[in-house]
Amino acid sequence: MFPSTRFVARFVVLVLLFAAISPAAHLLTQGRTPYASALSTFGPSTALAAPGCSMQICNKPKGSKPADCLATSLSYNCSKAGGHCTSTAC
Repeated sequence: MFPSTRFVARFVVLVLLFAAISPAAHLLTQGRTPYASALSTFGPSTALAAPGCSMQICNKPKGSKPADCLATSLSYNCSKAGGHCTSTAC
């Protein structure tokens, strides 16, 4: 056998060995470690608005366009009167 072929054969055997051991090692250590992350229980959450909160802010475009309300993820109420727009926190 050529030295390069022998090296490739050893490398392939090592990769296959790690591929076979990895799932078994994962099953043995799953959930039984004292080193759990404090952030592991956090997941994506939705933003909840206060009751009566429209979740809109003022959009004041440049030029002669009138101001209007724009949907947002922030807790603000938007009110328009006479071409003027006012945002207030919920």
